[in-house]
Parts: sequence; structure tokens; C-alpha cells
Amino acid sequence: MHIIDTIYRQAVKNSSLPRLQQTQVLARRQDRVSLILFSFCCALALVTPSLSKAEHDEHVIIRIGTGSASGTYYQIGEILSAELNKALPNFTCTKAPHCAHYSNIRFLTQLSTGSTANLEDISANRLELGFAQSDVIHNTFNTEKRKGKDPSLRLIANLYQETTHLVTLKASGIKAFTDIKGHHVSIGEPGSGTLQTVHELFNAHGMNVAKSIEAHYFAPEFLSNLLVQKKIDAYFITAGFPVPGLLELMETQKARIVAINSKETQALINTSPHLSMGVIPAHSYQTGTAIPTIAVAAQLVVHQKLSEQLVYFITKTFWSHKTQAALQKTHRVGKEISTNILLKASSIPLHSGAAHFYREHEKL
Repeated sequence: MHIIDTIYRQAVKNSSLPRLQQTQVLARRQDRVSLILFSFCCALALVTPSLSKAEHDEHVIIRIGTGSASGTYYQIGEILSAELNKALPNFTCTKAPHCAHYSNIRFLTQLSTGSTANLEDISANRLELGFAQSDVIHNTFNTEKRKGKDPSLRLIANLYQETTHLVTLKASGIKAFTDIKGHHVSIGEPGSGTLQTVHELFNAHGMNVAKSIEAHYFAPEFLSNLLVQKKIDAYFITAGFPVPGLLELMETQKARIVAINSKETQALINTSPHLSMGVIPAHSYQTGTAIPTIAVAAQLVVHQKLSEQLVYFITKTFWSHKTQAALQKTHRVGKEISTNILLKASSIPLHSGAAHFYREHEKL
């Protein structure tokens, strides 16, 4: 699949198609590849029980929702799933008959468009756990409660701060949030946490997305190239800094990260416990000055129906020395992950298995 995809991408890039059409073709290709991977996971799910049937089957795939292949969620998810699979020989389950279905577990990461998609899939039993932004988690949990449902989401860990980057070229004249009016702006993929955060910002500023800008919904890996080619005038991305594609763009010194710190932004934060004021440090992109912006917490959540012993094992493995060392080597945000920020910005309850682990280690 990887070799075929590489050949396909090269053929598109060498074609006579305009650059924007090339980008759209590749985006559709990525969607098809993701669909194939998703279909494969669904095929596994046919022989892998749902949570309700799992206790009577010997094969269980525990699926971890991540994000795009170039994103931080995917990198963290790959490390976590690898370490969990390595640690499985040490997993013990003692509460019969609930242990029968844990005789042959495998953990598998699943690509997605981000926070919203992950939470929808957890709620629908298409994923067992995944990564998401605290604001999306808060809204999903409370929406389920308002509908009279028992909310499916439970917290395993609060991870690190994600900041919303508003990126443009210096020549665009965009120097504040409201300056994006009338411009072509990518505001996040459908299903992404970025998209939800941007909508909250628009509402706070009394702006209507459809009327204020020409909105686009490009995947993160295409954003910097589209900006340089002037196919878009600006883009939003909510992520842990530094964002790889943006890091390269900022090195050209042609781009600018716009501060998001208006009085409307502060008012939004004051009424939203899952949002906070953050800062992109000057050294992140060699900007010379720190850039204030809105921030959310990246969190690891799980379906509440997963057993206490299994979630205890997942939590213990996540905080193990091996997993934490691997995270710190892979991405800068790995150094931010700490049990000291366990419950900050969390608006949903801990899973009982996670709570058991934290009580043992005197973190609760």
C-alpha cells in the first residue's frame, strides 16, 4: 500500500494538473487510503467482538483513534500501541468470567481526521479509546447528558497543551483575528478539533463563517504549501508546537503566526472551563517574541464500558518509564506529559481503572 501510494503521489505531482487540483486529488487519495484502512479495521471488527460481545470471544482488537499520519496524535498513538502490545504478557485479569475475552488482545492505532471523529467513533463502539481536545470532549460529554444518555466517555489522562495557530503570509495584511474577513481561509478538516475551536472563536467575535470568509477544509499536511502558492490566505491548526510543516514555513521568514488575544477571546475563555489562554513560545518558531493564543488540553479518553482491569493496564503502561522515554524522544510534547497535570482542564470523570492506578500512586 505504501509503495503504491508513493508512486501515485509522484505521478500526480508530475502531471500537468494545476497545483490546487493536484492537492485536491491527493486529498481524495488520502481519503480513499484512510477508507481502505478503516474498512480493514471494520473487517477485523466483524471477527472482533463489540464491547457487548467481547466477553464471549477469544480475539479482541483494542482500537486507538489518533489523527492524520503527520500529526502528533498519530505519533503518540503509535508509541502507546507498540508499548501496550509489548507489555501484554504482563497483563493479568482475575475477575472471571470477564477475563475470557482477554486471552488474545492486540492494540491497533486507527487514522482519523481528529478529535470529533474519534469521540463519535468511541461513542458508537467503533473505537475503544482515542485522543481528543478538551473542548470537544466537554461538548460531546454534555451533549450526551442533555440527550438523556449515559455518557460513554471517561478520562485516562490529561496530556499536554495544544495551541491554536492562525498562520498567514506577512504580505497578506492579516495581523489580527478579525482581519481574516473576506479572505480564503482553511479552518480545519471535518471531524477535527481545530474546526470546532475555530467555530467557537467565530461565534465569540460575532462572525458568521459562511458570510465572513471563503472557508476551506484542507488536511494539515497540505496547508503550508497552499499558503505559499497563495491558494489560501491563512489557515488555522490546533496542535502541540512546533507543528512540523509550519516549522519549515516559518524558517523562510515569509510567514506570520497571528496572535489571538482579543477581548472577545478572553470573554470566551472566561465562560469555557475547557479553554485557556496559552502562548506559543518565541523559540518554537524563532519568532523573536512569544505569541498569545487560545489553548486546549490534549487528552486520552476511553469508552466507559471497557473493564477496570484493562484500563488499569492501559494507564499503567502509558505512565511506564519505557513509554514515557519513547514519547520524549519522538516529539517535544512528550516532555510536557506528566501526572502533575492529570486533572487540569478535565470536565469528564476518570475511568475507574485509571482512578485505581492514580490512587495507588497517590495522584488523587
